[in-house]
Amino acid sequence: MSTKVNLYKTFKEDNRISMDVYAHYLNHYIKKNYESQINISSFTPKILMSRFLPSKLKMRFARFIEYPYQIKEIYLKFEINHIIDHGYSHLVRYPLSKRNTIVTVHDIIPILAWKGLIPNFTYPNRPRLVEYSINSLKEAAHIVAVSQNTKKDLMEHCGLKNENISVIYNGCDSSFKPLPKNQKEHLRNNKFKFPRDSFLILITGEGYKNHETTLKVFKELRSKKKNIYLVRLGPKNQDWERLKNNSLLNQYIIELRGLKTNEVSELYNSVDCLLFPSWYEGFGLPPLEAMANGLPVVASNVASIPEVVGDAGLLYDPNDVEGMIRGINLIMNDNNIKTEMIKKGIEQSSNFTWEKSVEKLVNVYNFVLSKE
Repeated sequence: MSTKVNLYKTFKEDNRISMDVYAHYLNHYIKKNYESQINISSFTPKILMSRFLPSKLKMRFARFIEYPYQIKEIYLKFEINHIIDHGYSHLVRYPLSKRNTIVTVHDIIPILAWKGLIPNFTYPNRPRLVEYSINSLKEAAHIVAVSQNTKKDLMEHCGLKNENISVIYNGCDSSFKPLPKNQKEHLRNNKFKFPRDSFLILITGEGYKNHETTLKVFKELRSKKKNIYLVRLGPKNQDWERLKNNSLLNQYIIELRGLKTNEVSELYNSVDCLLFPSWYEGFGLPPLEAMANGLPVVASNVASIPEVVGDAGLLYDPNDVEGMIRGINLIMNDNNIKTEMIKKGIEQSSNFTWEKSVEKLVNVYNFVLSKE
């Protein structure tokens, strides 16, 4: 008889796209490889009465009041309850059962930021609701951390025990792969319509991604070579707009947002390198996806990034503007180094597959069941 497992997803209104992707791949590969062992299902909560509340209270009420109410009867149907987003860890306290609930923790950024441990990224007030959820992790049957660095943070800042945490890396979908040269050129010139004969540096995200260093690197590079452009993938953000406007480089920055998964892969294939000087990452998916697509990576050497990139990229201190400039110049001017980086990146990314992730996750399910 197969084990009944339920994935507890986030509210669609949370716009946690990465959590939707995580749930999708777990569901897909469990069904593909473990259909005879695992009967997988999922639950997505709905906004009910909270829709009538002011915007500041809406999602808080939905997460902490409405979500528990919506699952207080269904959770008993499952032998394993899996909360896929640590922001909903409070469900372990009520109504889920402590003996068979596991939680995936992707990062504890709000807590680290409030403690002043992420440079240039702070929380004005103590994140008490986040703390409440994270403290609930002590009640869970087992914790899945997406990197060794996240596990270390949980032990150091949340008092969790080593034996209660398993590290299971995220995977990279097989659709992320290098494309033929003629296809790359077609995408670059016709789909994205990037400036011809240019060197394109891709950046992603906001906030703790350290765009201060990014823009310093870009400004210095453009002062020496005029056909360099910055391509940013990410939503609109006030801090980014302020930094961009202050840099006086707006006309050389190309903004992209709302791309589908296959289009993100196409974008990686259409630019020349990824610049990722992030202050902190719970995992660091962009460098992994970039390497899988054959894109050289210049990144910071902090948090989980070295775990993901290994020796396949050029890693520097997040403040090392000159180092990152040297790294990008190497990619621009030394074809042997660029080719070697591409080769190593593809090899490194092959270590992170959803098949491996799901295999380890099923082992965690079985471990939790064995303790009951």
